Amino acid sequence: MIIIALLNWNISIAYPWWFVLLCLLVGAAYAAILYYKSKDSERFVEYKWVQILLPILRFLLGSILAFLLLGPVLKYAGFITQKPIIAVVVDDSKSMIQSGETLETISKQVADLQIRLSEKYEVDIISYSNVPQFTTVDKLTAAGSETNISQALRYTKEQYVNQNLGGVVLLTDGIYNGGSNPSFVAENYKVPIYTIGLGDTTVYADIGVNNVSHNSLAYLGNEFPLRIEVKATKLAGKQANMQVLLNGSTILQKSIFIDKENFFYEADVVAKAQKLGQNKVEVRLTTFDNEKNKGNNAYTLYVDVIDGKKKVAIWAEAPHPDLGML
Repeated sequence: MIIIALLNWNISIAYPWWFVLLCLLVGAAYAAILYYKSKDSERFVEYKWVQILLPILRFLLGSILAFLLLGPVLKYAGFITQKPIIAVVVDDSKSMIQSGETLETISKQVADLQIRLSEKYEVDIISYSNVPQFTTVDKLTAAGSETNISQALRYTKEQYVNQNLGGVVLLTDGIYNGGSNPSFVAENYKVPIYTIGLGDTTVYADIGVNNVSHNSLAYLGNEFPLRIEVKATKLAGKQANMQVLLNGSTILQKSIFIDKENFFYEADVVAKAQKLGQNKVEVRLTTFDNEKNKGNNAYTLYVDVIDGKKKVAIWAEAPHPDLGML
């Protein structure tokens, strides 16, 4: 392949470079043939420069036509310099001002951060509480009733698909009372997430299903495993109850004693696939009165059950011990 570069323009053909010389030879041959065929009639042309120009034009025309038969491709390369985008995701809930912080203080911190980042980045501000949305510093209210960090992270990721997102700065008090554990969403990010703690960072009493590891597919009549992770904070000395249901029927009921402030527990459960299609698995935990976030006390997942068993017939000329091992 040959590539001819003219500033930002590229002409490429899928043949060796010497094919271009052949095109020139074809153009010269074409001009020569027409010259000798028409030289008697061109003797009567009044202007000499016309007799010189005509062979040149014929040579160019023949060469260009031959070159076009090679299927040249003309490409233009343009360059645009664009700053990477930094998304500043701000918690706009009431809890941000419950620890003595004021809306003015938080707004000033966000504005100062935006100014510093604007030197090297294009900065977008996204506020979240009940619903995440693009906003400006002067529209922050700190009046939302819900903090759903996982939804805010998902929203941010969706808004910058195929864009030059350089990172996410998450401003929050770290307390969420809606949605799932935000760390699950953050694990799927391909850009760094920088967290800045603001507002009320107090850790409250809470118990929740941290994660449930499971297979997405199971075969009818087979057993499939579940690994349930439970996390609790500020509930030492309490007794919790965990219930696991498959399609509405209880398959496990277990008491969990929380023996420390930062408590973590894993349980391995085996369920049996008895119904084709989607099987609903629910994990439910005891809800305590002093919990602020009760949305993570239940976890629902689905396992697809298929009938993939096949009967295989094995034929042999005579009985053999190897067949008994299959």
